[in-house]
Amino acid sequence: MATKKLLQEALQRAIDSYTQELSEIDQRRKELKEKISALEKELGINSPNQVKRGRKVPYTSSDFKELYDKLSTTNFEHKDLLEAARIVYRTMGKPLHAGLVFQFLVSKGIDVKSKNRPKDVFASYLRRSKDFEKAGIGMFRIKQGLKAVNE
Repeated sequence: MATKKLLQEALQRAIDSYTQELSEIDQRRKELKEKISALEKELGINSPNQVKRGRKVPYTSSDFKELYDKLSTTNFEHKDLLEAARIVYRTMGKPLHAGLVFQFLVSKGIDVKSKNRPKDVFASYLRRSKDFEKAGIGMFRIKQGLKAVNE
C-alpha cells in the first residue's frame, strides 16, 4: 500500500514537472511569435491573412524566409537593382512577386533611387527589362532563354 502511494506521488510530481515545462514552452512560443511579428512589421512583410487594398497579399513571410535561406550568403555589394534582381530570379528559378524581391533586396542593402512608390518603380524596371517576363499579377520570372543558376 505504501509503495503504491509512493508511486502515485512520484507520478504526480512528474506530471506537475511536465505541466510546468509545457507552460514555460507555451510562454516562450508566445514571446517568439511576438518577436517574429515585430520583425515582419519592421521588414514590411505581411502575414498570409492580412488584406491589402481589398485583396490578399500574394506572398508570405515563409516566401521571404525561403528567399533569405537560398540567398543568405550571396554578396549584393556594388550591385544595382536590376543586377541584384537577376541574381535572385536566376537562383530561385521560379516566378516571384516583385514586391517580395524588392523587400528582400532592400533588406540586403540595395539602394533604391526612387522617393515615390519604389516598389512600383522596381516592377516597372522588371517589365521593361529584356531579362524578365510577366508570370501573373505582380509576378515575374527570368525569361525562358536565360538559365536559372540551379539548372
